[in-house]
Amino acid sequence: MAQALGEDLEQTSEGQDDSSFLGSDSELSGPGPYRQADRYGFIGGSSAEPGPGHPPADLIRQREMKWVEMTSHWEKTMSRRYKKVKMQCRKGIPSALRARCWPLLCGAHVCQKNSPGTYQELAEAPGDPQWMETISRDLHRQ
Repeated sequence: MAQALGEDLEQTSEGQDDSSFLGSDSELSGPGPYRQADRYGFIGGSSAEPGPGHPPADLIRQREMKWVEMTSHWEKTMSRRYKKVKMQCRKGIPSALRARCWPLLCGAHVCQKNSPGTYQELAEAPGDPQWMETISRDLHRQ
């Protein structure tokens, strides 16, 4: 058996030097140097390089930090620096902070403060029979 295995190895490696038979340098030396991940967390590929319309990761982090600062002092920011908020909105709200920013931008946080418990009341209230029938017909489509 060992002899047959040795013959198979000799046959497959004929015409090749030992280094190509063992694998590439990158396979032998282990993982390469640190590489930058794209905005989705993938390393390499076409999405690793910021293309047109995709800002670099450092710029995204800077924008996130600006939005964190603005949202942590929202009333003060809106009263004193409304134009800055408007400009930052036009540049784009970072994906990681959209759930935090949109309620502030549309005023939903004020409505929640002014009417605590309203959502719970509406959620527990019986629905309109016409709409309940429509919803029940559509549920099987999901």
